[in-house]
Amino acid sequence: RKRPASSGRRMSHNNRKSCTRCKHVNCTCRSSGERETDNEDGDTIMDMENNGASNSAPEADIPAKEERKRDVSPVIDTTTTATKEIKVGDKVLALWRVEDKDWREVVIIDKNKDSTKFYVHWADFNRRNDAWIESSRIDLETTREKLKEVRERKRRFDEFTHESHEDHEGLGEADLKEHEELTKVKNVNKIQFGKYILDTWYFSPLPREIWKAGDDVLDKLYMCEFTLGFYKTEAELERHQKKNPHRHPPGDEIYRNGDVSVFEVDGEKSKIWCQNLCYLAKMFLDHKYLYYDVDPFLFYVVCECDSQGFHVV
Repeated sequence: RKRPASSGRRMSHNNRKSCTRCKHVNCTCRSSGERETDNEDGDTIMDMENNGASNSAPEADIPAKEERKRDVSPVIDTTTTATKEIKVGDKVLALWRVEDKDWREVVIIDKNKDSTKFYVHWADFNRRNDAWIESSRIDLETTREKLKEVRERKRRFDEFTHESHEDHEGLGEADLKEHEELTKVKNVNKIQFGKYILDTWYFSPLPREIWKAGDDVLDKLYMCEFTLGFYKTEAELERHQKKNPHRHPPGDEIYRNGDVSVFEVDGEKSKIWCQNLCYLAKMFLDHKYLYYDVDPFLFYVVCECDSQGFHVV
């Protein structure tokens, strides 16, 4: 008797195919989403019900990676542009008094090789205050708006105090420009004169054996207060002082009152002494052109006298 037809085909024991994984007929290693199918060649293959999803997964990852790249790239660009390169001639803001957070406009005159120090001119002050400052005192994010605000504050202050910083009277524009270009950077920071250490204000064209163009800035220069000789090291000055018998300026003492004396020194007779006096004076005077031609002049020098000698005031 024929059996009634069923909706599903029942496989005989001989027709059943073993699992492609474990080789058992009634295996449990198959996942619910997998099924075996026969291809045209009769081979058993594994298939996934969510085959379309698995095939599209790599395509979904590609936009995600590209999106991550787009998110990262602005961060790199921001980091690159955060530090502004300061060039010679730039006008930026810098801290005048660090403790007071006093920002002032400066002009970059020079900088060292690794840009950790900058030689600046303070726009609000005389050139005597030009100095080397650390890069940490400079606002690398200076904008035109910030500069405008600082300049407006300075203008209101000058109008209130009627203060003027002009000290170049008598110089033409061309002469002034040439002078500032030649003397824009101080070549000596300090000078030891007797028992005093003085902060210099301006450039001085010292003799070539002491300093010449291209040399590094001298942090401290030593000077004999009696002969006005220059020395690069303290040891050189001490050796000179042991051999030097002079304890007063060359020339004639023309006035004395107590411990104060005045000497008259002839530039023709004491040429080196008078030239060195001019080099010293130039460190504190912006415009002084008398360095070499001292022969026609008489110099009057005020001194204080004690047991060690006559000290130039």
